[in-house]
Amino acid sequence: MREQPTRNRSHTEVIKALRRLFDAQYPEGGWLPTGREMAPRLGVSYLTYRKALDCMVREGWAASYPKRGHRVSPAYLRPRKVGIIYHGGDGGAPIGKTHVALRCLSDSGFLPQIVHASSLAGLCERAIVLGVKGVLWFSPPSGAAKEVVRLAGELPLVVENPQGFLPEAAPYLGMALYDDERINRARVAFMLNRGHRDFVYVGGHAKAERNGLVAAFRAGGAEFGPAHCVNYLVTHPGRLTQLLARLHVTGIIAEGGCDTLQPLLAELAELPDAAQPEVLVNFVSGLDELIRRFPKTRLLTPPWPPLDHDILFGAANMLVRHLNDGVSLGTLKVACTET
Repeated sequence: MREQPTRNRSHTEVIKALRRLFDAQYPEGGWLPTGREMAPRLGVSYLTYRKALDCMVREGWAASYPKRGHRVSPAYLRPRKVGIIYHGGDGGAPIGKTHVALRCLSDSGFLPQIVHASSLAGLCERAIVLGVKGVLWFSPPSGAAKEVVRLAGELPLVVENPQGFLPEAAPYLGMALYDDERINRARVAFMLNRGHRDFVYVGGHAKAERNGLVAAFRAGGAEFGPAHCVNYLVTHPGRLTQLLARLHVTGIIAEGGCDTLQPLLAELAELPDAAQPEVLVNFVSGLDELIRRFPKTRLLTPPWPPLDHDILFGAANMLVRHLNDGVSLGTLKVACTET
């Protein structure tokens, strides 16, 4: 390696350079030259080099020996880690949400590594510092599109169920998505087969158009428009009751988790038994407890198995096949068997 003029490079950039160097020149391991030699070769100060090298030691790519220096670990002993980011990356991923993906990674010889930072902007640097081979990002929020593309420019990345956006193309980006149009066709068909013709959707009309729900209602002959949508039940109590009385609704299709369903069911519980509409909800964590708390409400779940297993395994398997076998990343759409 030629000596480079000293530049203002971050220790993250030096970490990337060291990993490339280790892969290219130290596949079997070996002793590194002294830091006083290595720093000029990389074009950085000695302190920046040592900060980067200390990170490599912590992550198992090298070992420090007092009075002898640093020895690079052989490639087969270096940890094969896959980063896990959940939602905004400001905390750990809940195990219940990710256990299927974690098992797929473990069975394939990869160590899951939680990646989190105080802001979205710090996630890419953190993933590089941790030395992961690739990243699984579960449910990135709508504001993460820029960081998704940035991260996918550095490392193989598979995003699962991005919230409200589809990221631009990037060199190493794959996606695992719910096929909302097929799923909503099946949901509407299920409710129509139960004799419902007048519906309310708990969610925004723009989202209903985007996810194919409006088209599914119209194809089934059901009247549906903005007046059939209700949102913000926590801050607007009573709105749903008024809508039900005005439209003579018999069926409700609801999105969201327990934080959305709780105010919905609480309002429905105040209605007389004869006025209770049937409510089709997704499989969500905590649903059994809501059913116990609001026994009078008429909750339905889809007649097909939960889709979480398929999308989580599909996302992890896509990344594993790319890392192990070089299979290109792509787009996986997960849907139910339509009724």
